[in-house]
Amino acid sequence: MFKSILVPIDLADTDLAKGAIATAATLSQTWNGMVRLLNVLPMTPVMLA
Repeated sequence: MFKSILVPIDLADTDLAKGAIATAATLSQTWNGMVRLLNVLPMTPVMLA
């Protein structure tokens, strides 16, 4: 059913992401899928320059 699971995480707060990663891992093992983790960073003025 699930071939690819995208999990958005915040590496600044890994304790918050542990539950989401564990759930995604369980689902991917059940359905022989793949987990992809995505860390999104806020835009800062240095990045815009």
